[in-house]
Parts: sequence; structure tokens; C-alpha cells
Amino acid sequence: MITRLTILLLLLITGFSSTAAPISVSQELVNRITESQKSLQALESKINEETLKYQVQLNKELAAVKALREQATTIQRTADEQLMSIEQLSDRINKWREQDNYQKLLLQTYLEQQNIAFEHTGTSDVTVNPEIFRRLRNELIDDLAPSWQQTDVISTNGEIKPFNVLNIGPIQLAYNSQLQSGGLLENPVNQTLPNLVKGVSQNAQAVQLLQLNQTGIGSVTFDPTLGNATKLQNNQQGIVSHIKKGGVWALPILFFGLLAFIAALLKSIQLMRLPRISKDFIEQLNAKKNFIWSANSI
Repeated sequence: MITRLTILLLLLITGFSSTAAPISVSQELVNRITESQKSLQALESKINEETLKYQVQLNKELAAVKALREQATTIQRTADEQLMSIEQLSDRINKWREQDNYQKLLLQTYLEQQNIAFEHTGTSDVTVNPEIFRRLRNELIDDLAPSWQQTDVISTNGEIKPFNVLNIGPIQLAYNSQLQSGGLLENPVNQTLPNLVKGVSQNAQAVQLLQLNQTGIGSVTFDPTLGNATKLQNNQQGIVSHIKKGGVWALPILFFGLLAFIAALLKSIQLMRLPRISKDFIEQLNAKKNFIWSANSI
């Protein structure tokens, strides 16, 4: 009996110990995993902080290397300038002089086209009055923001009258409130004053120009060819004008041409009067041809 009780107690003790051991082992594993995760997070944050510090330091070093490279390039260029030969230096100076002369030539050409007075010095330098540059500046401002200006214009009847002129790029519009006339302007080559283009302006055009002059808003009509269509129309010539341009040699050319035309006409009439070939005659020719062919074959 005692032996049975002893065995039963031993079984109970071993059962309790076996159920408690797995609980303690799993709890210990969970604690270790939690501690490992905390350590891993701390390590990652430390790595991120160190990476950011290294990145900032790397950027500073790269900027320093770039500055050193630029400084080395400057030093190398200075050294190359010092080691350049006399021929290279003279060649560079000549190129600079050519560029300077080219710029002076452009400036001189522009001043001559604008009829602006200038002076030449002994070194071929172009000297211009500063007032000219101020006037050109004002003209540039007026071109960018056009405004009406009073100018003498030759009207359509040939009289010189003051007109309000508006420059819009290459287009010039003029209007005179007293004459109630206006339109496009043209600048002939051998003429100092502009004149109104004839045959273009109409009453409706003048009304629109008046509205544009007073209110700044209006609808105007202009030539998109800038006068080239009018020049082509004026240059159109007839047959008589072309013959006059040919001079004395045009007369024999016309005479022989007319003679050749009359000869061709007469020959055409002669050919039309020739008798037509009949069908019987053609059949007789074919029959004789076949007879001759058969005789030769025999």
C-alpha cells in the first residue's frame, strides 16, 4: 500500500514539473526575441545617424575637391599662358584686333545707314556724340511702345501737310483730322518725306484711323507685302513696251517672225487643198503588192 502511494506521488510530481517547464521556456524565448528587436532598432537608428553624418562630410569633401579642381585649372591655364610662345601670343593679339576691327566696321556701317555723324581718329576708332545714343535709346523705346508723332507727309494731291504718324514695325500709318484723310505711308528712295499710298485708303479706313488715334483701339488695313505688290503692279508691261525695250533689233526679228508665220499659213492652206487618197486606190496598191509578192515566191 505504501509502495503504491509512493509511486502515485512520484507520478504527480513529474507531471507538474513537465507542464511548468514548457511555459518557462517559451516565456524566455519571447523575452529574448523582444530584447533582440530592441537591440536591432537601436542599431538601425545608430547606423542611420552615422550614415547621415558621413553623407554630410562626403558632400563637404566633394565641394572641396571641386574647388581644388577649379583652382588647379586656373593655375594650369596661367602656367600655359606663361609658357606660350611669341608666335602664339602674336596670333592671339591679331585675332583680337580683327574682332575689334569687325565690330568697328559694323558700328560704322550702322551709323552710315542711319545718317548719324561720327568721327574717325588716328587709330580708326569711331567717336559718336553721346546724345546720339540717347536718341537711339528713345527710338528703341518708341519702337517697343509706339505712339503718334506729328510728321510732314506728302498727301495724295501732292501737298505737304502735317500728319499724325504711327510707326508699327515696318508699317507706317498716318492720319490728318483736318483733312479727314489717312492711310499707309511709303518712303521712296529719292524722296526725303514720306507720302500716302494712293488707291489704298478709303473712308472707312480714315474713320478707323481716327478712332485709333483718339482711343487707341481700331481696325486698320495694311499691305502684308510691304509695298512689293504695288511695285510688281507698276512694273507690269505690255507688248508695246517690250518692243520698245528691244530697240532697232526688235524690228527685223518681228519682220522675219511675221514672214515665217505667213509662210507656215500658206503651206497649211496648200496641204489642206491637196486631194484625198481614195479607198479604191489603196486597194489597187495592195492587190499589186500581193501579186508581186506571189510572183517572186514562185
